[in-house]
Amino acid sequence: MYSIAIDGPSSSGKSSVADELARRLNILHLNTGELYRAIGYYAYINGVASTVDEEGIPQLSDWETSKLIKDVIVDVKFINHRQHTYVNGEDVTDYLHTPIISDYSSRVSAIPKVRDHVLELQRSIARSQNVVMEGRDITSHVLPKSKYKFFITASAEVRAQRRFEEEVNKGIKTSYEEVLEDIKLRDKRDTTRKVCPLVITSDSVVVDTTDLTLDEAVDKVMSYIKEQ
Repeated sequence: MYSIAIDGPSSSGKSSVADELARRLNILHLNTGELYRAIGYYAYINGVASTVDEEGIPQLSDWETSKLIKDVIVDVKFINHRQHTYVNGEDVTDYLHTPIISDYSSRVSAIPKVRDHVLELQRSIARSQNVVMEGRDITSHVLPKSKYKFFITASAEVRAQRRFEEEVNKGIKTSYEEVLEDIKLRDKRDTTRKVCPLVITSDSVVVDTTDLTLDEAVDKVMSYIKEQ
């Protein structure tokens, strides 16, 4: 079994790169962010983690955190090579990328016990099949021994424009300025959190997609893999 580990900030293109890479290699693509989004979805629907401190970390007691993990069962199924994410048996895939769920995902992902819970699920999937796995701590924490490690990035402005266009196409009412502010807030949370922050590991290959098409970005990743 082999795994390809990809990290990067929000809307950097890492999911698209991972998806196309998996298609070319005929292996599965696990979007680990969907797992946190699933827990964030449950937290939002059930009024959990609604109060946060100045670092964006929910003010939950140990009992509340344990109950959150116990009460939400996250499952992943690959249907026609597309990842479907389930919360307590319900397919919630189409609900996970609204601004409010993105916010709650960022909140719950800062909770150490939640990260430990998701970590075991991620590693169990990697042990059972060849996979492209992407998120924010894959190269540094989830799969640190992976032979193939990449950091996909882009400027905040370009990332905001990409997400803004996606949300407009989905009928979500927002503005470019609001999306850019959210991107910057998530970057700060992801890079400064105390548990498994977003970092570029010394053995990761950095691919800046600011001025690249999807195919150009994937070609760069593929060329490195072939070299190895």
